[in-house]
Amino acid sequence: MSRIPTDHPNTRTLASTSVCLRDADLPPLNDECGRPMHPDTATIIWEWNPHHGWLYRGLTIVGLLQCSCHNGQRGSTRELNHFGNLSDSTPDHGIPPEYLALVDLNRPHAWAPFPPTSPATAFGEAGVEPAWQHSLTGLYGLGHQMARLIADTLRLQFPDAAYLVLFIDEEMEDRDYELFPHSIRDANGEIIYDFSDACLPPIDDERAKSAWGHLNPRDAFQLRWLLRQLYIVGHRFDNLPEDLLHEEDGEVAPPCLLLSEQARPHQWEPTSPQDIERLGPRLLRPCCAPRPV
Repeated sequence: MSRIPTDHPNTRTLASTSVCLRDADLPPLNDECGRPMHPDTATIIWEWNPHHGWLYRGLTIVGLLQCSCHNGQRGSTRELNHFGNLSDSTPDHGIPPEYLALVDLNRPHAWAPFPPTSPATAFGEAGVEPAWQHSLTGLYGLGHQMARLIADTLRLQFPDAAYLVLFIDEEMEDRDYELFPHSIRDANGEIIYDFSDACLPPIDDERAKSAWGHLNPRDAFQLRWLLRQLYIVGHRFDNLPEDLLHEEDGEVAPPCLLLSEQARPHQWEPTSPQDIERLGPRLLRPCCAPRPV
């Protein structure tokens, strides 16, 4: 859940709940243009009311359309209830019953927002900025652990895996949904898996399975969701070395996650002061070949 605290006049405290729908038993839904799409993720908007708790304010479904793009699918959206309708906290009656249940199941009953802050109080607390930096350090540290889990798991599924190549769909209107896994490649750049099948190979390692919690390490859509979460919070990826590019990659090296000690980055490390300040702990590099002397 993400949250947006505020106590300024004429504004509201909002929160959003993101729900993965990949394995949910939900009926197909038409997007805003009337095209049938398979539900993939949901974002539910809530407003904090000190007397009534969290009130429902909107539901957006992101789904997948069949298309002729690189993996045969692309994202689209459908707003089932526009933000507003402030006199009512119940979903629109036009929403299918299954989606009404989705809202009820994910209502944040036991969670309260941050204490309200304003410029007047924030300026008086010297610990705000250090606390923010401490939180970012912890967040990026967990991001690096997550990237290592992804790399270790993909090597169990594909022993020759060296690069997880990613694709940025610049036509997507929402940056949260523009990143896609494109292919898994070996150390020579050969494609060994192209995500045309959404089911990854099984793994026998019980510790690896347990580390994924409620997520399924065989589900390519859940892998995509994790990669997007890393991307959204500010992490950045390496780029594929230019000598390993395929014609379909274009002239610009695509982003990638290095998966093994046979994988080398496009650039060994940030070198300019601007790059060091911009990337710092945000650069995800769970594995890497030894740097040439």
